[in-house]
Amino acid sequence: MRNYPRWETSAGEQQVGCAQLRIWIAKTGKEGMGATVAVRGCDIRIERALFEIAQQRIDAQSLPAGTGELYVPFAFDGNQLWNDGQRVGTLVLAIAAGDARSELRIPLDLQLHGHFRDRRQP
Repeated sequence: MRNYPRWETSAGEQQVGCAQLRIWIAKTGKEGMGATVAVRGCDIRIERALFEIAQQRIDAQSLPAGTGELYVPFAFDGNQLWNDGQRVGTLVLAIAAGDARSELRIPLDLQLHGHFRDRRQP
């Protein structure tokens, strides 16, 4: 099986008002990534979602609302970011839950587990 780089976060559970959230990166690929926000407690509304990396601010393709597992897709050239050595980014989510609002900044790292040698190293 071939190994591919994946966006990962070590952020734990988050609380916004009446909602408890768990966030992970469900998909990573050459054409972007998708974040999943698992929601318990009450409905939320994702009012804004950005992926910040290498002086870029990439807007989400859709802004879901509700409870359960909400999927937030981002389109960008993931292959170019990897080739350029961009390995650290931030997922920014502006979330409303009832009367509460919060902006979450989730650090992300692009990881390739297993054998890898950066061709640009001396």
